[in-house]
Amino acid sequence: MEDLYLNRLISIALTWELLSLLNGSESSADPVCPLQLSADRMVIKYEDPVSVLCSTTTSAETLYWTVDSQKINNNTWSVNRLLKWDISPYCNATFPGIGSCRKPLHITVYKTPDNMSISLLNHSGPMVEGTEYRLQCDIQNVAPLQNLVVKWYKGNEFLLNVTYSNSTKTPVDVSPTLIITPSRDDDGAQYRCEAELVLGPEGPQPPPTVSSKYQIYVEIRPQHQPTPGSRNIVQPTAKPKGHNDLLELNPPSVVVKYGDPVSVNCSTSCTDCEGMGWEVTQGGTAFQLNATIVTWFVDNLEDWTIKPMCYITTSTNQVTKTLPVILYKTPDNMSISLLDHFGPMLEGTEYRLQCDIQNVAPVQNLIVKWYKGNEFLLNVTYSNSTKTPVDVSPTLTITPSSDDDGAQYRCEAELDLGPEGPQPPPTVSSEPLNVTVYYPPTFLSSETEILSISVGEDISLNCTATGRPTPHYSWNSSLHIPNNPKNEALLTPPSELPGNYTCIASNQIGSISKLFIVILTPKGRITFWAFMLSALILASAIGIGYVFLKRKLGPNSLI
Repeated sequence: MEDLYLNRLISIALTWELLSLLNGSESSADPVCPLQLSADRMVIKYEDPVSVLCSTTTSAETLYWTVDSQKINNNTWSVNRLLKWDISPYCNATFPGIGSCRKPLHITVYKTPDNMSISLLNHSGPMVEGTEYRLQCDIQNVAPLQNLVVKWYKGNEFLLNVTYSNSTKTPVDVSPTLIITPSRDDDGAQYRCEAELVLGPEGPQPPPTVSSKYQIYVEIRPQHQPTPGSRNIVQPTAKPKGHNDLLELNPPSVVVKYGDPVSVNCSTSCTDCEGMGWEVTQGGTAFQLNATIVTWFVDNLEDWTIKPMCYITTSTNQVTKTLPVILYKTPDNMSISLLDHFGPMLEGTEYRLQCDIQNVAPVQNLIVKWYKGNEFLLNVTYSNSTKTPVDVSPTLTITPSSDDDGAQYRCEAELDLGPEGPQPPPTVSSEPLNVTVYYPPTFLSSETEILSISVGEDISLNCTATGRPTPHYSWNSSLHIPNNPKNEALLTPPSELPGNYTCIASNQIGSISKLFIVILTPKGRITFWAFMLSALILASAIGIGYVFLKRKLGPNSLI
């Protein structure tokens, strides 16, 4: 019976080698897990159904799903109503020659807001022009927060994006704010906020969006007519819209780096004006009689809250026009640190990276971008309308895997200053943060290996495993192993010592073992059966060739 078993093993091996030679390729084991999912990533609305098929590209001994601690003996995982926010399904299988492997299904569960509303904070009634106010957008029960983009609009004019770096997967309430300083032209304007869930290419297209509107009313202050020549200029009384078209600024708005020079012309087509000038805290001009153009010039602009105003005075009225100025400054310094942890990370554990950005302005135009290598991860923006330089410290939550060992994370601070600003936008990047990830040893093939050797033949048992820190190896056997190697992945047992050999690979994180079964086969018997099998295959090939040739030449052929 033992000889018959050995003969079958030898026949299979020789047949496989023969087929490999006929195909012009070598036989080799594919270490890649041969599992395929009908979808690797899915975006599912909370309470919706989900179904995923797991299949294999080769024959499997076992195939099943695991969801948290539950095992599902089926090649399909399906749920009628998905009610879990943080769920991690895996398809698992065991393959001959490869061992056990599994493939994760990445799921994002989302929910649009239950309710949205805009309110005016700390004020009621009409607004007063030139006064600062805060609008708040209350968004209730939305998930996941990391995929939420809140967009502020005035009418159809886009104002601001607000994003979040919090990786919470369960629904939350958020209340982003927008700071506005209305003018008389904003009387009756409609502000709105939109909550958009950007769920990637696997999510709904266009992204799910919910919005809310708020209309404002602006009171116009009555003003006094100024005395010609005075530089203490006030805003004019209520006038028909378009009246300040008498003034033209060139350029109409400016974006200036802190400390740089700036120059703007103000001209008028007015024919009955008494004069004009610039009213401004830095670089203002005196009232110039009968002028049709005045220039505002500053050698080095250093006033963060500057609001240059050009004015003309007629016999009955005064008209003003404010120059929009954005004064910017790139960060003095940027760095990344790992919060509440020191040393190597552990696979599957959550960590927070912090990007410290010092002395940047204006923060409302700042976009912080997170990267892993060249892979974009996350945008962080700010709704704070402070114009002076500030320090900010956005964070990124990561859960590293073994593939992330040696990865480099970095953050970039980009000042998006609009079409009037520098192109491309000013950008400063941190030095990369290199991460080390510790993970337990893993074999490419974890199942038991059976090897046949002849007397006098050398054989090596390969127990090489990947892991961090580097695995240590030890060998055990029921037999005495002469010169038992210390911390070696390869073992060469003497041919006169067949039997079972167990290798253990371990590091600080975990350990795994592998069994090698070495069978001693009589050399002569192998040679005999190899010869017989080869002769049988050759005879079969000759017979098949003869039949094929006979049919081709016809029944009257002499062959």
